[in-house]
Amino acid sequence: MPCPTEDTLFQLVTGELAGEAVAALEQHLDTCAECWALFEAVGRSLCVEGGPLRPPGDDAGGIPEELAPGCAVDRFIVLYAIGAGGMGRVYAAYDPKLDRRVALKFLHPWTDALMDAAALRARLLSEAQALAK
Repeated sequence: MPCPTEDTLFQLVTGELAGEAVAALEQHLDTCAECWALFEAVGRSLCVEGGPLRPPGDDAGGIPEELAPGCAVDRFIVLYAIGAGGMGRVYAAYDPKLDRRVALKFLHPWTDALMDAAALRARLLSEAQALAK
């Protein structure tokens, strides 16, 4: 695949691309550092104002409901939303330190009211172990 235009990267960031176009573009971004840098720049331009986002519980006030692709959360770069459920939202992200894709799960603020901390921690650990397999 040839390098995409800025318009194509913008369509990826905003969710306007689908199916095989997304898969092909993601594969290209995995191998082209120049396009990856441009993708990050396009995504960051759509991010919440005030710079990189911080993990929940940080003094920045937590995570907004929707994260734009290209946004930084700690060391992770958000790629796209995977889904949402009763406990929270899950995003595909890239970890540059480990040079691999990861899943980030952000819990809804009310989740801690539904389960005690130990049960919640055990459930999240179980989910992470299942995903790692």
